[in-house]
Amino acid sequence: MLQWFRDLKITHKLIIGFSSMLVIMIVVGISGFIGMGRTQGHLTEIYLQRLPSLDYILQADRDLYQLIVAERSMIFADVRSDVFQQFIADYEENMAQSAERWEKYKELNHTEAELPLIEKFDRIRAVWEVISRRIVEARSEDTRHGRQLAIDLSLSEGHDQFNEMRECLNQLTEIIVEQAGIENLEARRDYRNTVIIVSLVLLSGVLVGFVLMRVIGASVTRPVRKVVDMLHDIAQGQGDLTRRIDVESRDEMGELAKWFNLFVDKLHEIVRQLKIAANALAAASEEISSTAIEMATGAEEQNQQTSEVATSVQEVAAAIVLNSQNAHQTTDIARSATSRAKAGTDAMHDTQQGMEAIVRSVVETHKVIKALLERLEQISDVVWTIDDIAAQTKVLALNASIEAANAGEEGKGFAIVANEVRRLVLRTTEATQNIEDTLTAIQKEIQKSSESMDRVNEVVSQGKKAVVRAEGVFQEILESVSQAMSMIQQIATVSQEQSSGAEEISRSVSAISAVSQQSANGADQLAASARQLNLQTTELRALVNEFTIEAQAQPD
Repeated sequence: MLQWFRDLKITHKLIIGFSSMLVIMIVVGISGFIGMGRTQGHLTEIYLQRLPSLDYILQADRDLYQLIVAERSMIFADVRSDVFQQFIADYEENMAQSAERWEKYKELNHTEAELPLIEKFDRIRAVWEVISRRIVEARSEDTRHGRQLAIDLSLSEGHDQFNEMRECLNQLTEIIVEQAGIENLEARRDYRNTVIIVSLVLLSGVLVGFVLMRVIGASVTRPVRKVVDMLHDIAQGQGDLTRRIDVESRDEMGELAKWFNLFVDKLHEIVRQLKIAANALAAASEEISSTAIEMATGAEEQNQQTSEVATSVQEVAAAIVLNSQNAHQTTDIARSATSRAKAGTDAMHDTQQGMEAIVRSVVETHKVIKALLERLEQISDVVWTIDDIAAQTKVLALNASIEAANAGEEGKGFAIVANEVRRLVLRTTEATQNIEDTLTAIQKEIQKSSESMDRVNEVVSQGKKAVVRAEGVFQEILESVSQAMSMIQQIATVSQEQSSGAEEISRSVSAISAVSQQSANGADQLAASARQLNLQTTELRALVNEFTIEAQAQPD
């Protein structure tokens, strides 16, 4: 029965409540009207029936008493005097008044007890009136016999009949007074019953109203209080998204609880996805950070190797310059051409070894650059993954903001969280864009470095060939001193070319060193960006972790 009432709509509950109170008010009103009607009936009976009856009887009794006084007074009065005539007039007046008031009394309603006394009074009055008239007539004859007859009749038959009439009037008076008392008791009993009925109905109405107030109030306030408590917990408390409101009815409050549970379910799913995205973003940021550290280490090593290559190239250039000077001086020391040529052969051999060392350094540097490009491509893939995750997080934050806006005042707390998530996503997107731009710049610079290394390799190969040719020339010097001057001139020319090549190699190595330094700087920036991304990811995870999306195990 109670569940049936809970399932009613709030409008129907209010209708039932107010209808119950209206019915109780109608019952109270009807009971009051009925009670007042009965009391009014009894009071009307007393006022319109009993009091007039008593008044008429008392007045008739008074008239009869005055009549008997006039009758007996006239017996002792002089018939010819005015006093006698006045007694006669009083007698007739009281006779008429008593008869008139008796008739008025008879016109009123009477009880069963009054009717026999009324008939008896009429019979006695008829006899008494005849006797009384005979007394008046006998005294009016103004004779001694008439006066004696009047005295005898007045003191005997007239007296007896008059007393019987008075007795009837006394009995009627007692009956009327008794009936008025009964009516009064009935009126008081009806009043008391009316008060009891109205009090019971009012008490029942108060109890019914209190019960309906508690039931209807509880059916409205209990779900609202649960919703408020959960919203307060989500906004400022533990953020437990595993709790749900029990749907105990199918009214508007039940629908509110059902749709609120669906809202929390959707919010739970959004926060769960945000937590997964935050964890993935944290892992990606850590990987980027480690990769950036590796890049910085590799760039540092590359810079060191490039410095070593630059030192070797400078040594080669110095040797080439020295060889050119020696070639110019061979004109003055032709006699020592053989020994000088042998020294030149040795120097060419050393130069060839230096060239081979340069080639090996260039090849190693090229491999490092290639590996660095592969690392940069991996970092770019990671950055694209982070950017994709940030885009998905942004969509989720937008959906959460829309849901919070649809929820109205109840969704303000979550709208703040959604805005914070969206701002973090925007900051993450800007950081990934900066990383992507930095990686693109590094790739371009490394590509330039690779092209420069290719040119260095080509130049070194040419220098190696020149050294081979110079060694052959020294061999020819050893074979033919006569051709020393011409060969020395060729050596000077070749040495000049070697000096130009060495300078080109030195410039290329300097460029490689600059690119390596830029790579190191880019790696440092990438590491800093990765650290910033990691901090933002930590903030995002802290915000998401404020919500509980997994039910906690209950203690045994």
